[in-house]
Amino acid sequence: MNLALEYRPRRFSEVVGQLPVVAVLRSMVRSGDVQPALLFSGSHGTGKTSVGRIFASGLNCGTSDDGDACGSCVNCISVQEGTSSSVIEIDAASHGLVDDIRNLRELLTYQMVAGWTVVLLDEAQSMSQEAYNALLKILEEPPPQTCFVLLTTEPHRISETVKSRCMSFSFRRIPDPLLTDRLGWVAEQQGINVQVEVLQEIARLADGGLRDALMLLDQANRVGCLAIEEFQEMFGIAEIGYELLEAALNRDTLEGLGLLDKFFYRSGDSDELLRMLSRSLTQIMVRVAGGGSDVQSEALTRLAASAHPAQLAAGAKLLWDAPTRISHLDPRTGVEMVFILLQDAFDPQMPIPQTREVPASKEGSARLTLSAMVEKANESVG
Repeated sequence: MNLALEYRPRRFSEVVGQLPVVAVLRSMVRSGDVQPALLFSGSHGTGKTSVGRIFASGLNCGTSDDGDACGSCVNCISVQEGTSSSVIEIDAASHGLVDDIRNLRELLTYQMVAGWTVVLLDEAQSMSQEAYNALLKILEEPPPQTCFVLLTTEPHRISETVKSRCMSFSFRRIPDPLLTDRLGWVAEQQGINVQVEVLQEIARLADGGLRDALMLLDQANRVGCLAIEEFQEMFGIAEIGYELLEAALNRDTLEGLGLLDKFFYRSGDSDELLRMLSRSLTQIMVRVAGGGSDVQSEALTRLAASAHPAQLAAGAKLLWDAPTRISHLDPRTGVEMVFILLQDAFDPQMPIPQTREVPASKEGSARLTLSAMVEKANESVG
């Protein structure tokens, strides 16, 4: 069994990074006062479907522990294995037409199930308007002891009339430190001897999704890439954000294009490269503004001591607009164009202090200074 399945949460107490959601749902289970329609929205891999199943388990668990499913009784096991008659899971991307919802309504009308019936509508944003209208009729007069849970990564596409009848829950991206801790625990349980730097890199790449993080750890373990150098070599990942920014500030086109050439030889993920540049530039701006940083990098320290705030702000403005600017180009050409434009955005006429001592200040002051940088960017870049 792969790690993502083996360590999928089966109880509320095992859910990572979604404390507000878990607290409200446990309260519903504990009191029995359940809303007929819930909307779970958030990025993929943040636990929406797992929490929906745990919620259904808790409602039907014979030995519920303070609103949490026990995870080991017959009802809980059948829900997790997908064999429970109390849980109906529908992929709305392929079964989201009006006839599918009408069939669901008929099924719920005649279904005889003790306890609660929970309907999980995955990819709810893919339903047709006619299907939303049919679902609306069910939500207005829901069958007794029935709860509909709509799962979506795009809540703005859900029908407003349906959304207004749902209690909404926002699933947040899981912070990197929590992901790293969870990955470390899983590695310990599995006897995987992995460097903490690899776990941190996996957490960063997973972008807040625990499922993706576990799958990447599984891949790294299967091929034996458990040291950071091996991991980066195998998975084509290299942190070149600072080096690229330094090349752009120095107007060293050949150096920058050489770095891009190596990056695309190993990876080719242009979206990840743009995120890397934005992340690195943000760290530099925070350091210039006197804020703290967990990042330890000589390049970060060097750039923070030499780059002018107005240059950094202009570069940030360009990176914010970059996805739209290069959408019509192939990925590599687009990123190379961004690098060329970065050189101009950094304004070669701006006097760059050779060295300076970066002041230490409170985080609030850092935010104020960053706001001033953004205002300066709007003046500097059209």
